[in-house]
Amino acid sequence: MRHYRDELRLNQDDFADRAGMHRAYVGMIENGRKDLRLSTLYRLAEALQVDIRDLLP
Repeated sequence: MRHYRDELRLNQDDFADRAGMHRAYVGMIENGRKDLRLSTLYRLAEALQVDIRDLLP
């Protein structure tokens, strides 16, 4: 996720705003400390302008 965020030149604050989430929550997701719901993953993919499959391992 961070790779795509960096490609868009977004810091965590701007990305979190774009996804409608708190910056700390986005940070926990990026660091692998938070499990995601599918609906959250869709919101993140939309904010990053990528297909949801691009965010899956």
